Amino acid sequence: MPTAVVSDRIVSLGNVDGNGLNFVYKHPQTGVYCVFDVEDDYVLVSLNLMRPRFFGMEAMPLISRLADEAGLEIFDPQQDRVVAREELLDLWLALNEQAIRSLKPDLPYLEPEKSLYWWQWMRDKDALQEKLGPSIFVPQIFLLADQTRRVRTAAVWPANVEKAGFFQKKRFLPLPQVFPECDYLILAAGDDRRYVARQEAAGQLGETVRPEDQERAGKVFGSLKTAEAGKVERIGPDGFVDVA
Repeated sequence: MPTAVVSDRIVSLGNVDGNGLNFVYKHPQTGVYCVFDVEDDYVLVSLNLMRPRFFGMEAMPLISRLADEAGLEIFDPQQDRVVAREELLDLWLALNEQAIRSLKPDLPYLEPEKSLYWWQWMRDKDALQEKLGPSIFVPQIFLLADQTRRVRTAAVWPANVEKAGFFQKKRFLPLPQVFPECDYLILAAGDDRRYVARQEAAGQLGETVRPEDQERAGKVFGSLKTAEAGKVERIGPDGFVDVA
């Protein structure tokens, strides 16, 4: 197949940028990326190791799709053979796990089930936002590394602040939104920021704060106990591992 046609097939995968022969796939929400280099008679695909499992879970179906649409076989240099589409993910996961356990990178750790949830949430959140409409916000989940090299997750819950009465008592009007599964909610009211346990907020308000719940949610917003998150640093999706 001509290189121009192969290049068109790569671009059609979506979330791809390139110059005709060299392309980078990068998902705007999940942050998963890989590189496609088009040669005369093959395409070299590069996906780094020592990454969370979901890098392979997102990238391997793209490689299989490209191979199907361009009529290409898949040669795995680590295996030194042509491999079947259904083998790709398991082979990469095993190699990634081996690299992490042998090289022991100094990267924070997130449990596999939480890592998978983060990826699925970030991948699907725009579709959920479209389903719920503009009146209920679907937030992103932030990845935070703490001082013990564990990854904590958090979503922002913002609120407008009004002051009323002689004593200028604060009244919170929080944004109607979904609470994703995470460790913390970051309450943002004006210039104030504080961490609270997501479980406590969801226990009082449920998984979703709707517009008709705003007054009650405002009282809960102001009464939630501040959590001791300690010193945390925001990291990217390639800044941790989910293999112990």
